[in-house]
Amino acid sequence: MKNICICGYFGFNNFGDEWLLDALYKIILKLQERNKKIFVLYNTKKILQINNNLFYIPRLDFKEIIKTLKISNTLIFCGGIFQDQTSILSFFYYFTIFLLAKIFKNKICILSTEFVVNNKFAKKILKFLIKATDVIFVRNQIEFNKIKKLNSKVEFCPDICLSYEEIINNKKIDDIKTIGLVLKKYGFNKKLIISFLKNLSEKYKLVFVPFHLEEDYKFCLSLIKYIKNCEIRVWDKVENYKNIFRNVDLIVTSRLHGIVVAINLAIPFVCFSEDEKLKNFVNNFGKEVFLLNKFNIEHFDIKANIILVSVEKRLKYKEEIFKKLKLLVYNNYI
Repeated sequence: MKNICICGYFGFNNFGDEWLLDALYKIILKLQERNKKIFVLYNTKKILQINNNLFYIPRLDFKEIIKTLKISNTLIFCGGIFQDQTSILSFFYYFTIFLLAKIFKNKICILSTEFVVNNKFAKKILKFLIKATDVIFVRNQIEFNKIKKLNSKVEFCPDICLSYEEIINNKKIDDIKTIGLVLKKYGFNKKLIISFLKNLSEKYKLVFVPFHLEEDYKFCLSLIKYIKNCEIRVWDKVENYKNIFRNVDLIVTSRLHGIVVAINLAIPFVCFSEDEKLKNFVNNFGKEVFLLNKFNIEHFDIKANIILVSVEKRLKYKEEIFKKLKLLVYNNYI
């Protein structure tokens, strides 16, 4: 029996990261026996036993983390956590976990990720980290091409949340009435986004869906006082997201997992962001993100910027995910 430790930005009410955790857990159970122990470094103050094989370990309790890594065979980092845009401290936190796993001779996997580091010292550390990782699954081809020279075991693998079984909707681009908005608090001018949303609200009903509850919810509240014909829907369990987007005809997003929701539910989407991560992800479909600026707002045609990923392509992504993760089983990582 192989014990697995999973590390990421878990327990902070961020939909995308909680979805990654849920997807990874379900994939592991589907590919392997159910009696193995899976430990998750989570934002909790005490150890929580979720079920017979799933345990949440306090992510800041290094005494418990060391105990966990001692009895684990594999450490899996999940999500785009090796970056310094949010916080340089978080980068060094994950790097510390990486070093501890090396000390205890854990195999190390990094899944559904990309690397965005600007600090010069952190860049040197990142180069070492990439070379020393046993296998890396990146979720865009640009990232794959960038780091394959550093690690021959890097693989392209679509975001693992695309492994979900979903009901396929038949949304038509010419019949848009309700737009779901998955907006990130940071990364653009607030005045521009207000003007953008005002223009949209003249034609469509707007539904705000804050993915990061602590940040995005307050941000959405600050926007709706300027917007008419809108509402906010708050998620509870990640698997219930279908209900939140049940009557949404188009998703406008500045978050990566807003795109993944759209692909899973076959809903057209528009992505706007200055984030390199989103630009590279959208490039997988041969498209570009919409750049929010004054000129674009004044001349904006939402239908001209829509991206719709075919059901066939989405199914190919799902097949690719299980094909690549079976490699982890074959090589005794999980």
